[in-house]
Amino acid sequence: MKPSTAAQAIHAIRWRAMRSNDLSTITALAHPQITLRLHGMARREADLPVRQADPLTLDLLRSLYEHAGDPSARDLRDRALIATATAAALRASSVAMLTLRDLRPAATIDGLVLHLRKSKTDQTGVGADIPIKRATDAGARALDPVSKINAWTRFYRASGATPDSPLFPRVRGSNAITFEALRNPDEVITAMLRKRLIGIGLDEHEANRFSSHSFRATFVTLSAAAGVTEGDIAEVTRHRSLASVGIYRRVSAEKVAQAAYLGER
Repeated sequence: MKPSTAAQAIHAIRWRAMRSNDLSTITALAHPQITLRLHGMARREADLPVRQADPLTLDLLRSLYEHAGDPSARDLRDRALIATATAAALRASSVAMLTLRDLRPAATIDGLVLHLRKSKTDQTGVGADIPIKRATDAGARALDPVSKINAWTRFYRASGATPDSPLFPRVRGSNAITFEALRNPDEVITAMLRKRLIGIGLDEHEANRFSSHSFRATFVTLSAAAGVTEGDIAEVTRHRSLASVGIYRRVSAEKVAQAAYLGER
């Protein structure tokens, strides 16, 4: 358990104890040993290496779409899931929460609007609408997220899905759609992505650099490389601070990393 998670649990226990006037629990939670333990956990965590999920490159995305391009239900779902999670910078928990009702045609752009009812940074359920634009440039059509999403939803509806069906359900084998939401979405989506990456030629060690969080990292990294401002990126990623967006912006450093001694400008 991370220190922040432990602290959140302690606050929840204290809140409930105060509501029920449980003085013994309130007194116990005020014990100095609890504060010392939390500080110790934080110091220990600070010494651990921080491992960030690698972003997908455009070539990897293109290969993933081609690899997941046969007409089986699993492949159509996986291709649409990758496209949606990348285009909307979604966490695994948000992917699992989506239903068909949360996806609609956009009114002012050629594309779709994804309604996110709740997220890690929106615990009260205010919600957010995220546009997903169709790629119109000839060179980018193979990467177009809208075509991948539409191919899956047409197939899914024809298979019996209703508006309240999970957008990305569990699939048994290649074609047995369960119409049930993903369980343990972070683990399931990470395993799916790594399996797909191995399928396009990466070895297991290389594939393990990626996880379900790679989709958010991909959106931020590729958007930054295209010149999108951090403020506009944060509108989609729903980061509370621009400092959080900066964590993912590896592209700027990569562009100038060798300029000093190579004399490149």
